[in-house]
Amino acid sequence: MTAPPSLQILLVEDHPAVREGLALLLEQSGIAVGASVRNGGEAMEALRRFTPAAIVLDLSLASENGLDLLPRLATLPSRVPVLVYSMHEDPLHVRRALAAGAAGYVTKNSDADHLVAGIRAVALGGRYLDPPAARAMRDDPAALFPADPERALSERELKVFRLLGEGFGASEIAARLGISRKTVESYFQRIMNKLGLDGMKVLHRHAIASRKPE
Repeated sequence: MTAPPSLQILLVEDHPAVREGLALLLEQSGIAVGASVRNGGEAMEALRRFTPAAIVLDLSLASENGLDLLPRLATLPSRVPVLVYSMHEDPLHVRRALAAGAAGYVTKNSDADHLVAGIRAVALGGRYLDPPAARAMRDDPAALFPADPERALSERELKVFRLLGEGFGASEIAARLGISRKTVESYFQRIMNKLGLDGMKVLHRHAIASRKPE
């Protein structure tokens, strides 16, 4: 007997057959696909119409790289958690997806139970890695360390990061750069997403530790 849908998701996947198949599969587990879209533009439009419990994102979209879309989704005001569902199992893709803001990662070679478990976990505010993704992170020494700020951040983000490391607070950084405090706080969130850091305390410590010697 099919369970009634208990939560809705947004599915970002560019193959129609895959979208239809996943919708039927998830419905049997009480998860409804509230909208299925092909790309980032359609995803943003769908998110203006409804707020899903989670977003399931394929990284290999025909018109764009899902890794480029992830930061935009992760910093939306609605803060809808994103679960990556991808054919890529290598450490680089897993690490970059998590650093860009994904709350979980499930590979397409895993059993469907992992996709269902991943959706439910991130929808409740948790994190989820299926066995191949967890193994990739465990076996990749670089995954133990945050991303390199010099490579991961834009010039303005790096400036905000450096000022934070020098001991300046959000209001002081805003005054120095001629922007609002709210904009600075938005930069903080984007920096945390790109570096794979969890929370302002961790960001502050990392900014201090990354200070270049005089």
